[in-house]
Amino acid sequence: MMYLGQSLLCFLCIFTIANAGGRTLVLLDNLGIKETHSIFFKWLQDRDYTLTYKLADDPNLLLSKYGNYSYEHLIIFSPSVEEFGGALTVETITEFIDNGGNVLVTGSSHSGEALRELASECGFELDQESASVIDHLNYDVTDDGYHTKIVADPENLINAPVIVGNRQVAPLLYEGTGLIADRENPLVLRLLTASSLAYSYNPKQPIKDYPHAVGKNTLLIAALQARNNARVVFTGSLYFFSDEAFTSAVEKAQEVAKSITQWVFKENGVIRVSSVNHNRIGEHSPPVAYTIMDDVIYTITVEKLMGDKWVPYEANDLQLEFVRIDPFVRMTMTPSGYGRYEARFKIPDVYGVYQFKVDYNRIGLTHLYSTTQVSVRPLEHTQYERFIPSAYPYYASAFSMMFGVFIFSFVFLHYKDNSKTNDEAFTSAVEKAQEVAKSITQWVFKENGVIRVSSVNHNRIGEHSPPVAYTIMDDVIYTITVEKLMGDKWVPYEANDLQLEFVRIDPFVRMTMTPSGYGRYEARFKIPDVYGVYQFKVDYNRIGLTHLYSTTQVSVRPLEHTQYERFIPSAYPYYASAFSMMFGVFIFSFVFLHYKDNSKTKSE
Repeated sequence: MMYLGQSLLCFLCIFTIANAGGRTLVLLDNLGIKETHSIFFKWLQDRDYTLTYKLADDPNLLLSKYGNYSYEHLIIFSPSVEEFGGALTVETITEFIDNGGNVLVTGSSHSGEALRELASECGFELDQESASVIDHLNYDVTDDGYHTKIVADPENLINAPVIVGNRQVAPLLYEGTGLIADRENPLVLRLLTASSLAYSYNPKQPIKDYPHAVGKNTLLIAALQARNNARVVFTGSLYFFSDEAFTSAVEKAQEVAKSITQWVFKENGVIRVSSVNHNRIGEHSPPVAYTIMDDVIYTITVEKLMGDKWVPYEANDLQLEFVRIDPFVRMTMTPSGYGRYEARFKIPDVYGVYQFKVDYNRIGLTHLYSTTQVSVRPLEHTQYERFIPSAYPYYASAFSMMFGVFIFSFVFLHYKDNSKTNDEAFTSAVEKAQEVAKSITQWVFKENGVIRVSSVNHNRIGEHSPPVAYTIMDDVIYTITVEKLMGDKWVPYEANDLQLEFVRIDPFVRMTMTPSGYGRYEARFKIPDVYGVYQFKVDYNRIGLTHLYSTTQVSVRPLEHTQYERFIPSAYPYYASAFSMMFGVFIFSFVFLHYKDNSKTKSE
């Protein structure tokens, strides 16, 4: 069963086939490049590429007409161009890439502003004007003495045969400028790097500043595969594709150049999804909705473009994710031959909307992305287990309790006490019931369990009446008398858990009062050193007794100025220090004013 996502992917892959051997626009600095690079261009024509040669500043340049692109590929062999001609600009080239077009660009040590801007758009940076890659150890015998015609080691090629082919080839000739790319950019590929001894600088000038590109940070060839699978290859050497580099007696660049060209024009490294199926194990078609805990089989068939045919793609690292916002299942699929991959798993016990998702991204291959949305519903009420094995202990507990109640009821109903007759047992039970009923009736009608406050007093210790206001840090005595109703009389209530609180919003003092006989309770304490409005509060609540609640509001003022200590004991050291200083000044002044030097006369 094919879905919209797979249909779109298949369409893109079919469009890719059309790209292979398609119409190609070749932009040149001058028509002489057709002769110096004839081997490369003839090789393209032999592979059914239709080449259209134009100068880079041709005023009639067009990539598209009436919204349709006239070319599938673009080759720019014009390093020195400062501005493209006609309707061609860096912006139109980036739009061409965004729409799936492929671009091969070569620069040189004299690259123009247009190429620098295009490189920047693709994530690369060309070295400064007139800079060349220099290697004083690895250079060709035909070099002019500046060591700019370097010999690149094939070991510095990227380890991706689908892009560069076999790395066991002759050394590669390179003459041109260096590139720099951001290592953090996941879309950029470093196809060929310089040796660790190379650097990029103007060979005709002394080195005054640290070179822009040094060692393996110097890129000779770089590539970009965009998220829409469009491909761009950028090299700083037009010479790399020349007949001279292809036919050198020792060094060879032809095989690598052809492999890179086949990759950038999507003859290599193109894969697609040809079919996707999913169903419950034992069935043959996908259901309208899955049920939680279903056993599912998912199969996907992947093909690879080989020449002009699609052949099965074989790998062992293709993964499937079963996703609801986050992956609930992630597993490596099992290859079953002929490009078919299979995954079997149990759907999680969480219902919702899920996706079967395959997201396969490998260096040199087009991005493979396939999603299929499915619904997962909960169990119907008829699908739940009648008895859950994990609940067996609870079932046993319930039945054992039922059995126990049955046995208890049987014994209770048929048990006979031979020590007493039925009449005696009945009489005893009635008497006990009457006693309980009487006690409850007395309590509910307040014959029992009633207490009250009969008097409250508070004053400073040593005084006999409450003041208008207390002062902070006063010593206070508080007394309360509690009585209990006994028949028709009030008698003293005796307890040892009556508490007093001295409250200003929150309690500042909480203490258990001391019984002093005849229902009288007493508490002595020092008033806190915080002035304000306080309450003496007794809140006594016990089961069976009426609620005892008594509050008395009092004011607490700060000390008057006459009540503060004249001399604070803790300040005695400071007083002594002050008086000793005054005494010292007095002695010094006396000596200074009355001192006389008798060793000399006034005239002397």
